[in-house]
Formats: sequence, C-alpha cells, structure tokens
Amino acid sequence: MTKLSFILCFSVLCILLFSFTACEKAAQVTAPADMAGTWVGLGHHTLTSEFLDQKEIPVMLIITQAGDITGYIGDASIQKTALQKTAWWLKLLGKAKYRSIIELRGNIVNNESFSRDGGTLFFQKFSPEAMICVFTSTGSQVDEKNLTITIKDIALRHAE
Repeated sequence: MTKLSFILCFSVLCILLFSFTACEKAAQVTAPADMAGTWVGLGHHTLTSEFLDQKEIPVMLIITQAGDITGYIGDASIQKTALQKTAWWLKLLGKAKYRSIIELRGNIVNNESFSRDGGTLFFQKFSPEAMICVFTSTGSQVDEKNLTITIKDIALRHAE
C-alpha cells in the first residue's frame, strides 16, 4: 500500500468516524454532586463596542442532580435544558467534559437590545467551590452579520 493510499484511507476513516459522532444525539446525564446547585458569576465577551458596550455578562445557572439546567446569561433566561457529556474526541482535544445546548429567551443585555437565540455552554472545570464555563452563541442577524458571541472565562461560585 502506498503512502498516498494510506493517507487517503485514514482520512476517509476519520471523516466517517467524526460524521457518526457529530450526528449522535447526546443524552442527558446526571450531574456530579459537586456540580448540582445554584451558581453565579461573570464572564467577558470578545465583541467590539460597535455591537455590545457592556463587557461583563452576569451568569446564573441552576443545575439539578438530575442534570436539568435553567438560569440566565445576562438578562436572557435559559430555557430548561440538559447536561450532556461531550463527544469523546472533543475530550481528547482538551475540550470540556460536559456541555449543554441552550435556548435563550430575551435580550442578553436589555439596555442595548442585544440578543441571541441560544448556543452551547461548555463546562471546562468545576469543583465544590468554583466552576469555569465558556458560552458560544448561535443567533440572529445583527446589521446583516450573523455574529457569534463568545463569553469566555465565566467564573462561577455557589450562590449563598
């Protein structure tokens, strides 16, 4: 087998493998004991002030032991969603162990009328004291651009 044939076969195998896992619907999982509870904190987005002046976005997550998630990203409410494990290949690439595909209702920042339809919340690190998340949005057009807002380094702590 030539080197080119090997590379071609390996590439096709990888594409097929990733295609099957990408189409696989992730099932809801039970939340680890350290993760269940109400979490509050702030995250920072990367958009320019042309689109969003408010730099810090408050976040509140309510995670049940069953893996149900509700709460807020900014002023937008998170519709009840499920905690899911990320695909095994994302874990190999250093991505988060858990995620949640969320739908948002309302504006992320009310006084700027900035909204998104939803997105993916990745739970990067968590312990009984702290949790770090990243939110990447999906959403509506803004000035003829389909902007993705990424809120990085969402540092959360248990609410008292």
